[in-house]
Amino acid sequence: SSNRDDRILDRVDGRLAVISVGEGNDYGHPAPATMKALQDRGFAVHRTDTEGDLAVVTDGTEVSVVAG
Repeated sequence: SSNRDDRILDRVDGRLAVISVGEGNDYGHPAPATMKALQDRGFAVHRTDTEGDLAVVTDGTEVSVVAG
C-alpha cells in the first residue's frame, strides 16, 4: 500500500520482504513507492505474483526464501 510509514523500515533490522500479491491485480500492488523504499534500504524482495508460492525457511542461523 502507498499508505505506509517508512520510519518502520528504518527501525527494523530487516533484510527480507515477502509480498503476497495477485498477478495483474487491479489495485497496482505493490505500490512503486513501497518497492523503492524496500530496495533503497537493501531488502531482498520476493513477490508471489512473479515467483509463485513462497516459503520462508531457516536453519536456525540463515533465512532464505524458496519458490515452488
